[in-house]
Amino acid sequence: PTLCAQGGAPSGMALLYDGGTAADLAVLTNMLVRVVGVEPTDVLTLHPRACAACDDAIRAQVEAARPRVILALGRLSGALLGSEPGRWTQLLGTPAVATWHPAEQGGDAQRKRAAFEVLKQVAARR
Repeated sequence: PTLCAQGGAPSGMALLYDGGTAADLAVLTNMLVRVVGVEPTDVLTLHPRACAACDDAIRAQVEAARPRVILALGRLSGALLGSEPGRWTQLLGTPAVATWHPAEQGGDAQRKRAAFEVLKQVAARR
């Protein structure tokens, strides 16, 4: 399934995702469907880049879509929130949380567990 639902967030969720390999995308899709309970096509998915204009564009899209919750996966995405993995904050008044990108989890059981816990919290808020 595609991971880019531009213009809205039917699931009530926005995803800031640093991108990755096909394997990372498969893990992400599995996480969204099985843990959060959303189809990737129903999630507003944005891909942060390392530039101020990109951050402004993402903020504008989030403001237009008005999701109920924002999940950030990866270092660039987490930096946009200004928060460490697992710590809730807000972006434009919307509850937001960052966690580990699938590529950052690797074989680290603690990171996988932390990401799973954050996904359960996101599911409860959407």
